[in-house]
Amino acid sequence: MKGLKVMWESRAKSGLTIGLLAGGLWALAIPMAVDDYWLRLLTTSVIYVVVAAGVGLLFSRLGIVSLNQIALMGVGGWIFLRLSYWLDAVPSMLIMCLAGLATMGIGVLIGLPSLRLSGLSLAVVTLMFAAFAEIVFTSIGFPTGNNGWRGEPAPGETSVPIPSPAFAESNTGLWFYVVITTTVMLLLLWVFLTGRWGRAWAAIKQSEPGAVSIGIHVTSSKVTALAVVSFTTGVSGALLAVPTGSLVSQSFSAISSVILFAVVLIGGAFSLVGAVLAGLLFVALPPALEALVARIPVVLELLGPTFTNLIYVAFGIGLIQSLIASPRGIAGDLAGVGVRLRRAQRWPLDPSDAVFAFIVLVVPPLSLALLDLSLAVYVVAAIWISLWLVHPLRTLWPSRSPRGIALIGIAVGLLIGALGFLAGPWVCLLAALLVVVSVNFLRKRLARRLVKMDEELASEGIHAQL
Repeated sequence: MKGLKVMWESRAKSGLTIGLLAGGLWALAIPMAVDDYWLRLLTTSVIYVVVAAGVGLLFSRLGIVSLNQIALMGVGGWIFLRLSYWLDAVPSMLIMCLAGLATMGIGVLIGLPSLRLSGLSLAVVTLMFAAFAEIVFTSIGFPTGNNGWRGEPAPGETSVPIPSPAFAESNTGLWFYVVITTTVMLLLLWVFLTGRWGRAWAAIKQSEPGAVSIGIHVTSSKVTALAVVSFTTGVSGALLAVPTGSLVSQSFSAISSVILFAVVLIGGAFSLVGAVLAGLLFVALPPALEALVARIPVVLELLGPTFTNLIYVAFGIGLIQSLIASPRGIAGDLAGVGVRLRRAQRWPLDPSDAVFAFIVLVVPPLSLALLDLSLAVYVVAAIWISLWLVHPLRTLWPSRSPRGIALIGIAVGLLIGALGFLAGPWVCLLAALLVVVSVNFLRKRLARRLVKMDEELASEGIHAQL
């Protein structure tokens, strides 16, 4: 048992080190690679990463379907704004922690009556609180720097938003401020996940009677999980108020909590990597799709004003795909890709994987939104061709290793993308169709020959026995 514990902790620490190094490199590179608009969007995405991580922790470790995390985020933001106006001489980070503690108390109070519930009943209860919070936020609004409990301006007065910290006034400074704060919150969740509490939560999800039999206090373990998640969610809500010094009730609707839960399942509820992907999908994908549709006049004219609902269709498709084919989400399939690459058993991307769907459905809109249209088309073409060629090539060259097949597919995709960039989009399209159709034709022909050879061998074997 001790050996397993040591192995668990060593693997967790190595994963943490790799994650921190990769995250640090991305955090340094992103401000230099995107403009101010996308930097603000990605900053907001990072804030929602912590909320997504809390949703994933409750679902993956305890089986709790929490549909009120966006509402708790609003509670944290409201308390932060009210305390910031009352305690204007106190550092913003300390007020943020106080808001997190207050949200933790509210989250535990909400969660205590529902500890005996599970499944659909628990989901309905948390969704009811989210709807109640939406009504309250719409009715009373958020504090705007004036006197009184609600902080509303008197007739003739104007709102006074709280100033941002001096080091977070620029977009780049705000980015690093949010990234550092989010990293601290994720580390807090990681400590609980990989420690004694994480093992207790895993045992409770497996079997509550079994957990009780080995000395685990089920109620205190669940309350601890609710407290930790509520604290980090409250801090995220406070962090959301830092850029503008104000919040709006529309940001904390009940439907947002439902969408966030769906996106967490798509990204992967069983790891913090899935939370990062969920934050990006929840915040950055909708404007990316809108930018994509806006750049294609034919699609914009066809869809009309309904194109803003396209994101719900994308999330619905992703959720169905995750529930049916990839219960561990994109993050789980990414881990499977790494294992398959190391073992070199087969090409790591399978069409049933969530990673495959993520690349095919998400990469093109993001590429078209972030890159120049004339270049993005060929980038997307290269990616798609590389993916669709791999399995036919694997059939044609069974003796080749998966890495070799992958390199051939990528090389062909890049070659066609470069050819299209030089000769035009129609040449790129025709070349792509020609290559894909030809390779698939050869694959089917070879498959038929193999089937025929198997039938002949089986027939010869039967005749030999006779």
